Amino acid sequence: MIAGMAAALALGALTFTPQSADGLWVGPLKPLSDQAMMNCRQADLDGDGLADLLFDHGVWFQRGGGFPAEARGVLPREADGKLLDTHGGLLYAVGGGELLVFSWDGGKFKEDHAQCVEWPGAGPDPSGSGGRLGRFLHDVDGDGRPELAAAAEDGLVLFSWRNGQYAPAGLLPVYPGLQLVQMHDRPLWPRARRALAFPARQMLCDVSVMNMAVSVFSRGPGSAGSFVHERTHYPLGFKENGFAFEGEPAVWRGQAVPEHVRPCRLNPDNVPDFAGHRRARSGGRNLEVSLLETWASLDGGDSFTVRRSVCLPQFLPQAAFLDLDGDGLSDLVTEGTELFDGGVRETVSRFMTGRTVPHRVRVYRQEGGGVSTAPTLDFRTSLDMGGPLWKSPPRFRQYQAAELVSLAGDFDGDGFRDVLVRDREDRAAVHLVRGWKASDRPDTVVAVPQGSRVTVAD
Repeated sequence: MIAGMAAALALGALTFTPQSADGLWVGPLKPLSDQAMMNCRQADLDGDGLADLLFDHGVWFQRGGGFPAEARGVLPREADGKLLDTHGGLLYAVGGGELLVFSWDGGKFKEDHAQCVEWPGAGPDPSGSGGRLGRFLHDVDGDGRPELAAAAEDGLVLFSWRNGQYAPAGLLPVYPGLQLVQMHDRPLWPRARRALAFPARQMLCDVSVMNMAVSVFSRGPGSAGSFVHERTHYPLGFKENGFAFEGEPAVWRGQAVPEHVRPCRLNPDNVPDFAGHRRARSGGRNLEVSLLETWASLDGGDSFTVRRSVCLPQFLPQAAFLDLDGDGLSDLVTEGTELFDGGVRETVSRFMTGRTVPHRVRVYRQEGGGVSTAPTLDFRTSLDMGGPLWKSPPRFRQYQAAELVSLAGDFDGDGFRDVLVRDREDRAAVHLVRGWKASDRPDTVVAVPQGSRVTVAD
């Protein structure tokens, strides 16, 4: 059974209400993002102003702060095997040569529109039950009715609403050129292993559809294991009942950046950001320990801010960048342990006799175009592993997978993300963050079954 809990404030106290949620899956945060991986999409499908949960097989409506079993519906059978997306409270399903649009009315989905459409690509398997959640609706012209966008072999295909139906509105050749795939050295001996090899060509890019523009982000090899990223921004205009390029594209080409960083969006400006992790070893001490370096660039890769933390060799935090205070800027987060503080004797003693892991979370606020030098939030906690560390109990493995501490949820709704700590096997403790200060003691604890996983989706 999967259980969900909704947080609520009652007379100043934070309480959690458990609810059975079989079929809901919540995973870790997406890399370099503050959004949790989920097997559903949030959308207001019944028009009550509350976010409902759309699955590939049905929909759960929000009622009274939860998703009760009596407020759940199934998707129309006509949507089986199709790609699904939502816009303006409507459900769109495309595939199998047709486009269907549904609205929720009187306890069931009602078909509002149906038409034939030549959708590129093979699409989902029509023999399966349910659909597949996707992203193909984009309001390109800003008129409130979305356009349909699909990736075809030759470029991006757009469909727009004209004369009561969707019609092709342009093929935009926005893909960068193909590149030869780097091949490993081929053996010359023995003679039987000699062979001619013709390298394949490939192209990888990210395409973003926005208001009257399309942006394409790609990368190419640099020197000594580095990469050079390029962004091409295509302004769009109207032409013959469709869209076409308008003017020359704007091309941004960055400096070569290390292989361990990836492009991301850490603030709302127009400059590409880069972030990533790199492992290193400490020096200048009796006991060499593993360091995790968190890298961030806010100026397109011209310069990098690096913050280091001592951690176990296998440990990788699930969220390196979070907008902790709700100002629209992603703050840098490091997590580490104090297991290795002191000398060799102290460390060995902790592993042989200790049952707890001291854990430390530091958040460096993004402000003024940079990241603070000193941590703006510094939080310490102790995690009970349920047994001696040298025996590697199950919770110790959960700790190494970064499953025991989360900053993903704002439980009291004040705009600051709070700290949830699985400090014991049978409970999860919530430390509220107020004005960049986390509570030293738990503000509330939630009893959880032993052997369970605790994840947060806010």
